[in-house]
Amino acid sequence: MKKVEMVYFEYFNEPLEDYKVFQEHAKISKQAYTLIGIFILLSVYFALELFSVVDTNAFDLMFYLVATVLTLVIPLIYILAQKRRYIVFADRALIKCSGLKKAFMMPFESIKQVQTDHEDTLVLVANNKKKMTLIMSEYEAPFDKLRDVLNFMGFFGTEAKSFTIDFTDNDIIVEEEKAVMDEDTSQLFEKFIKKYKFLTPGFLEDLIFYNIQIDKVSLTQAKHIIFHLSHLDVKPNHPENPSFKAQKTDEAMVIFENVSELSVHSLNDKGRKDELIGTDVQAVRDTAKGSIIFEASFDPDKDDKLIEFIMSHTAQKQLVRFRFSEIIAGWNGFTGDSWFEKQ
Repeated sequence: MKKVEMVYFEYFNEPLEDYKVFQEHAKISKQAYTLIGIFILLSVYFALELFSVVDTNAFDLMFYLVATVLTLVIPLIYILAQKRRYIVFADRALIKCSGLKKAFMMPFESIKQVQTDHEDTLVLVANNKKKMTLIMSEYEAPFDKLRDVLNFMGFFGTEAKSFTIDFTDNDIIVEEEKAVMDEDTSQLFEKFIKKYKFLTPGFLEDLIFYNIQIDKVSLTQAKHIIFHLSHLDVKPNHPENPSFKAQKTDEAMVIFENVSELSVHSLNDKGRKDELIGTDVQAVRDTAKGSIIFEASFDPDKDDKLIEFIMSHTAQKQLVRFRFSEIIAGWNGFTGDSWFEKQ
């Protein structure tokens, strides 16, 4: 393992701490056993000559020593090397080791392509075009969690997501990285967790606000706005969506935390801002209650996020715009595929 630890440290500049070792149960070539069989026959024949049981003088001692190296020593070295092959499944890389103390590391971050026969073989191709070929059946069961890692990395037709790898005595746990909640989010989460079966901070980009009725708008802790909605449409990438299709929820709630720079404008026929209706929560309440959201745009990546809703419950459309720090979305169940999945 010293060679493995050295290779890992040289690349990541940190010690190898979290990992699991898998012995490679590779098939040994029948030729190796055939050569050992030939050695046994030569040894028997040489012994018979040595004790004059036969007198053919077929080969001398030098021939026997050379034959020993070729038919016994080399095959035994090969067999021992094959039995000492193993792979280290670490939190940031795979390190494949041979019996000759060679260590080849494939950092997960360097994997550019994955080739597969969709059965038992995976070929990992790095940015530098080096390849690591893996026969999955040659390793014990937890090693197949590598497929989960590759799924989270965006291979096999999936979207890339952040993930964590944890090692237990008997398993490798690969799961989506959970967002660390700040104090405000944690307090709100605790307040609503008993009311909603599904309650998730973040993932705004995986929620669809379109053709959704706003039942009411409320305020909590004087700084967080809550939109009570007829439903939400949840994209397949959302961690609470168990389907490969977008799903429609039942009645839902979305909390926008630490709202600031709030404004409500009416829109003219060309969709441009017209009259300023208000800049407080009451203006949002009066405008949003009973309205249908027709369009939503946002920038989810910045700490100080911005969202804009275009909504209406009459012929006149309004623009509600504000900044916020985070969202929490909650609902109790799914009612089926989203409307656009049925088209």
